[in-house]
Amino acid sequence: NYEDAYINLGNSYGVLRNYQFSIESYTKVLKINPNNKMAYENMAKTYEAMGESGKASEMRKKMESIR
Repeated sequence: NYEDAYINLGNSYGVLRNYQFSIESYTKVLKINPNNKMAYENMAKTYEAMGESGKASEMRKKMESIR
């Protein structure tokens, strides 16, 4: 499915340190499924790698709000 494909693409971009494309891939996952916890978790990790701890925290809060 497309969610998995975009997660894998985002992860690949992250390995290459192409963080902006990584974020874009995870955002596409969330457009398909706004309750995808893995996308939020991976976005948080990516924002941390970018030095944006505030955005990372925001993503974790969104992830934790999903039941």
